[in-house]
Amino acid sequence: MRILFLLLVPLFLVVLFFLVRHLKNGRRAGLSPLANRSDRILYEDALKHLYKCEDDQTRATVQSLAGQLGISVDKTTQILSDLQGRGLVELKEESFPLTRSGREYGLHVVRAHRLWERYLADRTGVSEVEWHGQAEIREHEISPEQADRLWAQLGHPTHDPHGDPLPLVEGGLVQVPVRTLLSLGTDQCARIAHVEDEPESVYARLVEEEVFPGMEFRVLKRTVDSVTILTEGREKTLDSFAAANVSVELIEQEATDFSGTIRMADLQPGQRGEVVGLSRASRGLERRRLMDLGILPGTVVEPELRGFGGDPTAYRIRGALIALRKDQSAHIFVRRVEEPAA
Repeated sequence: MRILFLLLVPLFLVVLFFLVRHLKNGRRAGLSPLANRSDRILYEDALKHLYKCEDDQTRATVQSLAGQLGISVDKTTQILSDLQGRGLVELKEESFPLTRSGREYGLHVVRAHRLWERYLADRTGVSEVEWHGQAEIREHEISPEQADRLWAQLGHPTHDPHGDPLPLVEGGLVQVPVRTLLSLGTDQCARIAHVEDEPESVYARLVEEEVFPGMEFRVLKRTVDSVTILTEGREKTLDSFAAANVSVELIEQEATDFSGTIRMADLQPGQRGEVVGLSRASRGLERRRLMDLGILPGTVVEPELRGFGGDPTAYRIRGALIALRKDQSAHIFVRRVEEPAA
């Protein structure tokens, strides 16, 4: 009997730990007890949507909320009624504003989502087009205290990788610039402040074109259907749907001058180049790895060996031979360096 007792005590403690953790996550703002995790996710998604609507000063309807959640109008009405009973929403004639507790909860879910995107961008090799989808899942698995620790671990960032602000729990959301790329005229210079990550198909096109927050550019051409910009020595043409999803702020001129440079990927064996800088498209782990390898302004690089099919290429960098893929070396700007005369 004593042996059985000793075996059951650790099992009981493990069960108790997960039970307390589950109840803690559900008690953030009165969402415990709920039947199951999927119900809690629906409730949290509803609070997040209502919070964003209030912050954007747009009116949420039962139909818009049902569409956002992907459920029926009847189910949405039931959720709103339950949220009212839990003190998170007020039901009025044509609206359902959040209570103070509801706003705090909604803000937490928004903040958790953006922190996860920041984490995925800075600390993992997860593809950019997957950040939003993974954050949609993980935002429901983190408490406010855990979010604070993650924020500190990431170095107290102020924005997510799309340019959305990362507020403190006590604060609200800072509005991103409302001027879009579509509003600019020919020869105007601007810096991208925010890239909308929905709808996914439009965002995927922006990722493919390497359009990202912080990128500086000049408008070369405007048509009814498209905008052509010049950035880091390259022309990019975006259709009007993609350009409408990009928010910008005007600047006098591009801060970094890459004129007279080429991409390191364009160096041929036997040619040498001096690093001028890294493209802003190189971010997170990839950017840190390149810098750790010594790829800094002033470093001389030289391609020596190309892999089968032309990729990767082994470069001589600070006395070491380092292999880089073409998509990595294409983010490095160099100026040709002639061999000294014998």
